[in-house]
Amino acid sequence: MATNPQEIDPVAEEAVRARKLQRSVDVSLALITHSPDLTVGASIDIVIAARRIALELFPESGDTFDMLYRPRLMRAITERFGLDDDALPEL
Repeated sequence: MATNPQEIDPVAEEAVRARKLQRSVDVSLALITHSPDLTVGASIDIVIAARRIALELFPESGDTFDMLYRPRLMRAITERFGLDDDALPEL
């Protein structure tokens, strides 16, 4: 625990960033699956924006995002629009 009120506990700070990232991915999934007028292109833009947020919160975490969250988001797009897995571009 930090003794100086202006010091930030690095573990607590990382937990806050992790919650922000999870919330971002959750909102992205909700938008992809429930927005009635969403296009495939707009869905891909949502995935790109979520990845950008991940990189802002955790620099150099692009590979981790691509392994953990990108497949979930892309699967939501393929299921929503009835696409083949091969139909979407690599991001």
